[in-house]
Amino acid sequence: MAPILPYAAALIVFVMAGPAPARSGTPLTYESFVKWVEDQHRLAQGYPPIDGLMIEYEVEFHHRVSDAQIRALVAEVRGKPDHPKRHELQALLQARERGPTTRRNRFWSGGPGVWRRCEDGSNSELPMLDQAMNRQSTWLFGGKQVRIGVPDQPEVGQMYSSQTEFSVLIDIRRMLFQPFPATCSPAVALEDFRPGQGGEFTAVVGAPADPARLRLAGRWIPEDARAELSSVTRIAKDQSDRLHIAVMIDGHMFDPAIGLWVAKEVLEVDPARGSERTLRFIRAEPFDPSMIDELTAPPSRDRPDPIRGVQNIESVWDYSGGTVMITEGDAPPRPMLGAMPREKVPTGASRWQWIGWSSAGAIGAALVILRLRRSAG
Repeated sequence: MAPILPYAAALIVFVMAGPAPARSGTPLTYESFVKWVEDQHRLAQGYPPIDGLMIEYEVEFHHRVSDAQIRALVAEVRGKPDHPKRHELQALLQARERGPTTRRNRFWSGGPGVWRRCEDGSNSELPMLDQAMNRQSTWLFGGKQVRIGVPDQPEVGQMYSSQTEFSVLIDIRRMLFQPFPATCSPAVALEDFRPGQGGEFTAVVGAPADPARLRLAGRWIPEDARAELSSVTRIAKDQSDRLHIAVMIDGHMFDPAIGLWVAKEVLEVDPARGSERTLRFIRAEPFDPSMIDELTAPPSRDRPDPIRGVQNIESVWDYSGGTVMITEGDAPPRPMLGAMPREKVPTGASRWQWIGWSSAGAIGAALVILRLRRSAG
């Protein structure tokens, strides 16, 4: 029989040395969590770190609208052709008939107010929709029609460029700074913090000027001194704890181009609107900054687009001057009869709670599609 002394000696050494040391890093404490919340809030206040990057992500949209809600909307707009909810009703009916829609977005950022967005998806009526904005112009291209405007009047011609930029940045912020997807209150406070086993935690964050608060759940990553959230629930501040919106997060990854941890998949559930949206981060990659002027230049029949190549453009509506000029095919430009429409939509974040922007963006996209079709027809 082999001697047991070597094994006994090894056991003594193990007992004296103790178990392997815990992983180094910043432990989960009230102070470390407050610092992380404040850092996330501070980062979310400014423009996200995407200048010079192309961000690609996917949005899957589901409508969960009951028959009772549809009947109520029908009754509300009956006999009122100009009712503001009529377009919403049409969009909901079409969305329910089509089922879930998936749109893939590519967003090139040249900084605030300078960007290009390419959207492709499952909508058979309008499989692609491109939009851009720079210091000189703003434009929208879809359904073989181009609309061109100027930056100081981005809503003219039903382009809603400032809303497009805002809603895309909401999506990107949601994937980067999950608790704070929009420019929100200038100060936040940790109202409740409950650490659990294995680094898990729950917490409640509120702001003095906000009528709701955020309930967070996740786990702490000591090596990076950060929280990895699994859910963010926006609830009322009153005792009812009424649910405003729920966000579930599935997986995180560090993206070297952005330099931050990114949520791989985010599910938003909005009970009030009967909608669900899933955001899926695909990639971020740098592009040559000198290309931004070419990327954001209005599409033309005379040159290929740097992203789409040669495009079939049947008409161009130019709103950049005092008179709307329409060019159809090879015909010379002609003025549009009547006054130039000047549709104004609130652009400030204060006019919308951040919980509504996601659904508002989806409905707004549907309105653009419907109006483009109506104008082109």
